[in-house]
Amino acid sequence: MATIKEIARRANVSVGTVSKVLTNTPYVSDETRARVMQVIKETGYKPSLIGRALSMGRTGNIGVIFPHRGADRFFSDPYYVTVLQEIEHILSEYEYNIILSAPMIPYEKANQFQRLLGSRYLDGALTFEILTDAPLRPYFEAHDIPCLSVSYHPQTCGENTIYIDDSIGSHDLMEYALSLGHSRIGLIITPPHTLGAWELRMSGYRAAIDEAGLNFDDIPRVDGDFTVESGRAAVDALLERFAPNLPTCILCFNDRMAIGAIQELQARGLRVPEDISVAGFDDIPLAQTIHPALTTVKQPADILGRHAAEMMLKWMGKSANRRNKTLVPHEPVIIPSSLVIRESLKKLERGWCD
Repeated sequence: MATIKEIARRANVSVGTVSKVLTNTPYVSDETRARVMQVIKETGYKPSLIGRALSMGRTGNIGVIFPHRGADRFFSDPYYVTVLQEIEHILSEYEYNIILSAPMIPYEKANQFQRLLGSRYLDGALTFEILTDAPLRPYFEAHDIPCLSVSYHPQTCGENTIYIDDSIGSHDLMEYALSLGHSRIGLIITPPHTLGAWELRMSGYRAAIDEAGLNFDDIPRVDGDFTVESGRAAVDALLERFAPNLPTCILCFNDRMAIGAIQELQARGLRVPEDISVAGFDDIPLAQTIHPALTTVKQPADILGRHAAEMMLKWMGKSANRRNKTLVPHEPVIIPSSLVIRESLKKLERGWCD
């Protein structure tokens, strides 16, 4: 395999000149540049990416970091897959690679993650702040790695972050359910530490209930873990809470749990929405194709991923060398969510709840 020294010898130039051509440095004549590039083409020379990174102070790599506890399944979640696909699409257009890392908490014991932090192999990082009790960004800031946070987290939402306003969506969904006559409403949620935006989402539900003059604390809640299976299991607990009556409506923290709830209700011989209405959150592709089609809150995953990648590129574009840049804090970017009305949530006939 050809080396940079061989390229220099064949092109009758110095090794330094070859390096300047490879890094597109100015002050090399067009004739010399063309001669070097021709030799490179003839020999099939492939420059060392690590060597180029060290010489340029730029690796061309951006980290995309998903934390987990060992049982989380974020990579099987269609919502996060869509966000990740959009990030990769935008960054690849600008010839950046993504380095995907999924450190398990506690981060101090995640050896591969700690090696990545100290490797100087990242020009920047997009951290998914989805665990309330385990923010990621402080670790990157401590290693002087430019970092933008994706998703709401109470400790990192003040600056350099982009997230969807869950409170608007949950408020509008609860308000819509109440407007259809539902008052026996059950919630399938998750434990607070599992979702950075947990407080936002719950505050939206609470605000709509308060506005209707009802007591939010009276609403039965059961925890799931975002999976279809947990949605099915949660239905058992909710039906016990409401016995001997049935709830008229079940609102779920995500679409997968809502789909599980629908499956379990139908398996019990109950009709959705004729007997019990169900709604979700996220608007994953399957929400449109299941029967009945799922009323849900749309979190525009594609817009979130695209804007996150573009923010990262714009922020880093102030300097080609991350070690020499002065990064000015960026105001948070908040993307609105929206209610999507389909078939799984119905208006009650008068007297249904009497």
